[in-house]
Amino acid sequence: MRKTIRGKQAGFTILELLVTVVIIGILGSLTASMFPMFAAFNELNYRTGEKLTNEQIGQGMTAWAASESPVGNLPAPYTGSGYTSTVVNKASTTATDMALMDLMRRNGVDAKQFNDDGTVPANVRVYQRLAGLTESFPLFPDSGPYATLTYQLGVIYSTACAKSGSTCNPSPTGVPGSSSILTAANRSTWDVVSPDFSAAYISTLPLQRSKLAVTGSRMRRISNEMVKYFNLLRVSAAPTATTNFYPAPTGVGAPNLSGQSPAANMGCRDGWYTLGNSNVNVLDQLALPKAELGVTAWGGAIQYCRDFDPLGTNGPNAEPHYGALRINGNVSTGSAPTGLTANDLIVTF
Repeated sequence: MRKTIRGKQAGFTILELLVTVVIIGILGSLTASMFPMFAAFNELNYRTGEKLTNEQIGQGMTAWAASESPVGNLPAPYTGSGYTSTVVNKASTTATDMALMDLMRRNGVDAKQFNDDGTVPANVRVYQRLAGLTESFPLFPDSGPYATLTYQLGVIYSTACAKSGSTCNPSPTGVPGSSSILTAANRSTWDVVSPDFSAAYISTLPLQRSKLAVTGSRMRRISNEMVKYFNLLRVSAAPTATTNFYPAPTGVGAPNLSGQSPAANMGCRDGWYTLGNSNVNVLDQLALPKAELGVTAWGGAIQYCRDFDPLGTNGPNAEPHYGALRINGNVSTGSAPTGLTANDLIVTF
C-alpha cells in the first residue's frame, strides 16, 4: 500500500492574515489619533522652555542693573543685525554688553538664544523697556522725608516672527509680533497678544528701594558719629563752654563756608560741605570711609552743614547746636543737591 506524505505548510493562513491586517489597522488608528497629542506636547514643551529662558534673561538683566549701572537702570533694548527691540548685541565687545551676556549665561541661557529661540526660523525674542516711572518712599524705614525713586519696567517675550522674511519683524507697532508697546498708561494691564507668548516681567523698583535703604543707613551712621564726636569734645571741655564742636574741614585747600544767611542757604549758617570731596576731610576726622559714606548709593553727593539754624534766630554757632545732612530728593538720578527746598532732603541731628 502506498503512503502519502504531506509537506509542512509554508506562509500564513488566510485567518492569520486577516487577524494581522485588523491589528495593523487598529494600531494605525491609535497612532494617528496620538499625533495631535504629540504635537501638543511638543508645543507645550517649547513654550515652557521659552518661558524659562525669558525669565532667566530677565534675572540677568536685573543683576546687570545692580552691578553695572551706577543708578540701577536696565540695559537698553538692542536694534540691529536684523533684530528690532531685542536683548543684546552679541557682536559687541563693550564691557557692559559683555557683562550682560556673562550674567545671562550664568543663569543658564544659551548664547544662541539671547535674541531668538535658536531654531532654524530664528523666531525673534522681544525686549521692551519702560523708563521714567516714579514712586515716593521714606528715606528711613520708620520715618524721615520722602525721596523720589525713579524706576523702570521691562518685559521679555517670544514671538512667532522669523528673523528674516517675516512681515511681523518689525510689526507696524515698531516691535516684532502682535503685542502693543508697553507704556505708562497700559503697564498695569499690558499682556502679550497671541501668537506672542511666554512674557517675563522685570522691575528695578526693588533695587531702587534697596539703594535708598543703603543711603539712609549711610546718613544715619554719619549723623550718629557726628553726635558722638560733638559729645566727646563737649565732655572734655569746660562746663560753661558753648562752642560748636561739630567738625569743620581743615588743612590746605579746605573750604570755609561760614557766614552764610540761613534764609538763602536752606537754613545753614556754615555749609553745605560736600563730604566726598578730596579737600573736605570731615569724614576723615570721624574715622569714616569717605569713598563709601561720602555719596549716596547712586553716587550723588551727601552734603553737610555744621551750623544748622532753619529759623535764623540763633546767631552763628549759638546754642543749641544743630547739624544737618542733605541730598538731592530725586535720589535715583545720582545728582548733587540743588540748593532748593522743594528738591532736596534734609536730615538734622
